[in-house]
Amino acid sequence: MPNNIAVIGDRDFILGFKALGCALYPVDEKMDVRLAFTKAIEADFSFIFILESYALKIMDLLEQYREKSRPLVIPLPDFRQGLSLSEDLLSQFTIRAVGKDIS
Repeated sequence: MPNNIAVIGDRDFILGFKALGCALYPVDEKMDVRLAFTKAIEADFSFIFILESYALKIMDLLEQYREKSRPLVIPLPDFRQGLSLSEDLLSQFTIRAVGKDIS
């Protein structure tokens, strides 16, 4: 299933996912996060992992896919920053899947 997974973020952060067979969408001066996300959606991945700091920049796009079963968009926490979006969204996914907050 790794070939059904996309990872969006800066090159340094996402490079390790290449060893797992994931498709990489590095965000830099040449490709902005909206374009990377759109390309990943068009490629029809089941799972899209996106670095939390980039997810914050495209929340309007992420909202469009929140209620859909596919793709499942999962923000990855960045150890270099102290954001908590990942915890909040994972809690929402759990509530959606189980029907209540189990944390």
